[in-house]
Amino acid sequence: MYKRQLSDPVTLSAFKIVDLTTDPDTEVVSAMVPQTIDSQQGYAYVDYAYPGPAYNDPPQLSSAQVSPMTGRAGDTYTFNVRYVDADGDAPAVKNVVIDDVAHEMSLLSGQPPANGWYTHTTMLPIGEHDFYCQFADGGGESARAPLAGKIDHPTVYGHIMTSLSPASAATGGAGFTLTVYGSLFDPGSVVTWDGTDRPTAYLSEARLEAEIDGADLALGKTVPVVVRDSLGQLSNVLEFSVENPQPSLTSVSPTGATGGGSGLTLTLTGSNFVSNTFVRWNGIDLATTSISSTEVQAPLSAQNLSLIHI
Repeated sequence: MYKRQLSDPVTLSAFKIVDLTTDPDTEVVSAMVPQTIDSQQGYAYVDYAYPGPAYNDPPQLSSAQVSPMTGRAGDTYTFNVRYVDADGDAPAVKNVVIDDVAHEMSLLSGQPPANGWYTHTTMLPIGEHDFYCQFADGGGESARAPLAGKIDHPTVYGHIMTSLSPASAATGGAGFTLTVYGSLFDPGSVVTWDGTDRPTAYLSEARLEAEIDGADLALGKTVPVVVRDSLGQLSNVLEFSVENPQPSLTSVSPTGATGGGSGLTLTLTGSNFVSNTFVRWNGIDLATTSISSTEVQAPLSAQNLSLIHI
């Protein structure tokens, strides 16, 4: 107890602890009250032994992970998670739940049971998999990682693509032979380009060649490339880049118009225009007609011409 004025006695009349966890409530009064305080501070205390159970801190899980996140059938997949319990309780339940099936995890060698990494290693069938970790401390508390939902990994493929050669081409270029490198290809493997099968030559378990037409390079975009084997199993996806050249603008016709007038057609000339080139007017993409690699046209409405900032 603290008071501001010296030589102004006050009385601490009562000090007690009330334990509301017992039935009936337990009251213990300090033996130091009542007391008169004539200095600035006075103290009272009471010793009390709590008869109830000790508080059980819930455990914590973090850094749930799997390695590798993608791989092949026959590869080994390792699941890890970090477990921490402030009370020092080792987990009574320590599961990684893969595709809704629980598998017991083991403490990594040299790790303390209540503050360490737990692991589980297994092989998985071809397909997409998910997992989460569920632990319990044996005292009624549990933990989950992630807190809700599942982690959508790993993905297991029957075969793996590792690289493409070439990995890019210019828009409007000629057809070419695409070489696909990887593993576990079979003689019935087919390369798909943007979801469409391409004529494919099997050279080995590690190499395929596919014929890509010039028409496949008409538009600049990113193309997904996938290999489908004779059993219909799909590989991972690699991306092929069809790259547009840098356009150059040399003139615009007409070069001016009266605000509030009727619409008109804007003609732009330059170089390296591709078929999906578009004209942007005041931050708005206009419907654009490709005339050639050096000319495009776009209609301007009366509303476009009424805009102040051009």
